[in-house]
Amino acid sequence: MTGDKLLASSHYPDTQSVGGQINFTNLVEVCNLWRNYDDIDDSWYSVTTIANYFALKQDLWTKYAGPGHWNDPDMVR
Repeated sequence: MTGDKLLASSHYPDTQSVGGQINFTNLVEVCNLWRNYDDIDDSWYSVTTIANYFALKQDLWTKYAGPGHWNDPDMVR
């Protein structure tokens, strides 16, 4: 080991966003950040769909975000 710090990211929650159950307790133990949904497209439909999804899930996600691990909402493309 070199002692260098490493940032671990996961796309697992993003792939489960269509209806699967996400084990955030395990995720927090091994990752610093995790994607929550698909990329934003350049359309209002995309933006509102993602905003509505986040509104429905925010109570779940806020329990697991904290120092050293956080939600990674999106990458604008």
